[in-house]
Amino acid sequence: MCQDIRSGVEELARRLGQIQGVQSVGRSGGERAYPQPGAGDVDLFIYCDTVPSVQHRMELFAACDGLLEDANVGVLDGRGHWGFGDRCYLHGVEVWLLFFTIEQTLAELAAILQGDYPGKSDNYYYPTGRCAMLQNMEILYDATGFLADQKQRLSQYPETLRQILVEYHLAKLADTEDLERAVA
Repeated sequence: MCQDIRSGVEELARRLGQIQGVQSVGRSGGERAYPQPGAGDVDLFIYCDTVPSVQHRMELFAACDGLLEDANVGVLDGRGHWGFGDRCYLHGVEVWLLFFTIEQTLAELAAILQGDYPGKSDNYYYPTGRCAMLQNMEILYDATGFLADQKQRLSQYPETLRQILVEYHLAKLADTEDLERAVA
């Protein structure tokens, strides 16, 4: 069944790439195996000039009749860290389509890499984790090379960010209460 899921995701990425303004589609998790139904989900990150309208995304789901089941468009509305999100099922596996603009993504990456967000924020979102996700992403469609460029950009850990993160986390060690609780 995993081969069916993989080929279904690849077909979905191909169709997403046909939407005007979509530049890249990647699957988070790198080369990790595709999950079985009920044992995880697949997150597809779609990078665009502009996020396709709900109507365009509904048309995509309609055109994928037989490939996708139980499509819910507009589950995430672009607020927060997960973009505009739609959920569907492919061979019984939950699939999330997460749409971001190129401009928004580049601005967020620049802020993360210059050390603006050294810790977790907003309900356990780790900004530096977004960098790791991009670096390890499986590229499914990359018309302009956007994802390949970001993977290359992130292949060398920025010295400035390293210094900021070390200082940030060392300062957190000054508060020993949590450490003492962990030891107890």
